[in-house]
Amino acid sequence: MRVPFASGPLVLLDDARPMGADARLYQNPIEILTTTEPAAVPDLLAKIGKGGHWAGFLSYEAGLALEPKLAATAKADGQPLLWFARFDGFETIQKDVLDDWLPNPAGAWAGPPRPRWTQQDYAVAFDQVQALIRSGDIYQANLTLRADVPLMGDPLALYAGLRRRAAAGYGAVIWTGADVILSLSPELFFTLKDGKIT
Repeated sequence: MRVPFASGPLVLLDDARPMGADARLYQNPIEILTTTEPAAVPDLLAKIGKGGHWAGFLSYEAGLALEPKLAATAKADGQPLLWFARFDGFETIQKDVLDDWLPNPAGAWAGPPRPRWTQQDYAVAFDQVQALIRSGDIYQANLTLRADVPLMGDPLALYAGLRRRAAAGYGAVIWTGADVILSLSPELFFTLKDGKIT
């Protein structure tokens, strides 16, 4: 039942919490919308909202493209700001079957993250965020940084191991045909259902 990445783009949405929902596997896309151009993000999001089974991702940087005051600062850095595919439907994978569906976690290895920022870089960014809060321009910020992680093996095996440890409610594996994205989030970013965004 396992799907090799060579079979084409796919999206696995997973809830690994003890009382979580069954997983959804989307395969064989009918249409793919993607862009690295900030100006294209709003129009593509409007197309996604017009029905069908869509699954994919928005990068955090895509959010900048949706705010007129910040749109000029949005940068893709060569990666898609948005990648969504439309599917005929999805396959449900029951929670108790998903562990058997995923490969053995021993089939992958991840080394320690190497932050792209120095401690000094972080301190400068932290001071900038504090200044913006004090001036009233923002009331909160998620100060994040990129890191490089050495990887070996099957991305699905890596996901299987991370999934067991994180038990995240909003997990995903996205294979775009070029890149594999693994996501394990404890919180919902957004969902679109019946024309309403939560």
